Amino acid sequence: MFGIYLLTNIILQFTVGVVAQVLLALVGSVVGNEIDTSVMALAGWMVVQILTNTVVVAIMSAVLTLMYVDLRMRKEGLDIELLAAAEKAS
Repeated sequence: MFGIYLLTNIILQFTVGVVAQVLLALVGSVVGNEIDTSVMALAGWMVVQILTNTVVVAIMSAVLTLMYVDLRMRKEGLDIELLAAAEKAS
């Protein structure tokens, strides 16, 4: 389970780094020298970090949820209980 979590985290962090650099390059090329570059770079970096972290948290929570359900199915037989409940309901 730790390996799945670690691999997912590495892949997401790499992807976020690439996406953040591309977005910042696009914002920098559009804005140009109209505003002080250090202030604009900081503001752009903050916005990109908020957006990318929002996506990362959503994906990591989905991965953790799937890992939890998988563990319950393997250890407690949750899949058999769900099948029995589905057959009883229909």
